[in-house]
Amino acid sequence: MPLFGSRNKTRMSSTAQDLERLARGLLPLGAEQRLRHDAQTPGFTATLGAREFALLAGDDVLPVGIVTGSCVFHVGTVWPPMQQSAELSVLTAAHVQVRRRALDRLQQEAALLGAHGVLGVNLEFSTRTVKEDGGGELLEYSATGTAVRMTQGEPPPRPFLCNLTASEFWTLRRAGYRPCGIALGACVWYHVTSPALRQLRASRMGRGPVENQEFAEYTAAVQETRYLANDRLRQDAAQGLGEGVVGLYLDTKLSAATTDTESAYSRYDLIVRVLALGTAITAHRDRWPILDYAVPLSG
Repeated sequence: MPLFGSRNKTRMSSTAQDLERLARGLLPLGAEQRLRHDAQTPGFTATLGAREFALLAGDDVLPVGIVTGSCVFHVGTVWPPMQQSAELSVLTAAHVQVRRRALDRLQQEAALLGAHGVLGVNLEFSTRTVKEDGGGELLEYSATGTAVRMTQGEPPPRPFLCNLTASEFWTLRRAGYRPCGIALGACVWYHVTSPALRQLRASRMGRGPVENQEFAEYTAAVQETRYLANDRLRQDAAQGLGEGVVGLYLDTKLSAATTDTESAYSRYDLIVRVLALGTAITAHRDRWPILDYAVPLSG
């Protein structure tokens, strides 16, 4: 019996220590120890295909391993606007914060492996409505990528991150540019449906087949949300000294919102969520000169 009691105390102590490290922005101790061991162990894992591996190896860039980062975040109750469309700034800020934490942990893993950077960064996102614990939403972001090391130069304390493939990274270097890091932008917008559109939608219900028709105010809401997310991504890139952004990806999701379902003033509104991600780049011609041969994209 004392043996099992000792194991439980050790496990509880380790869990408390990991939670404290996560609160400080660090990786769990067990993960850090495994990565330090992997850094000293021969061999690697990578998401690269054989052609991509050969392309990088010929350029003195070698994979060192798969790195990951994740974050699960609880967003409290968000009250929608009642009269006028507006941004759900609490949700927008939550998406930015969760993505940043997931990417920061991926970057820490790459640094522990002695990498110069991470290629092919992929962010997967999921959400779930929480009915207990006061309601709200659970946001989860998981980031993965292939950490790479260059045969020349010491690895930086904070390896670069990019969502480019190995061939795209190779092409970027040939053009005399380098990635500065991942740039992010986000906007969650709540569009209050106008009385005219509410009346139109109500008149179409129960009439059977109806003709195609654009809801112009919904189109405008999507356009405005995309603009805000993209503008914030450009600002984020500029803060990281990026001259521009390549590999831009816009994840757009529309969802319906129903209010006052039990009253005569029930309303069907629209929530637009746009998440923007890309790789900020800057010129670096003094280190990676432009070469005059073509990229072997196929064959």
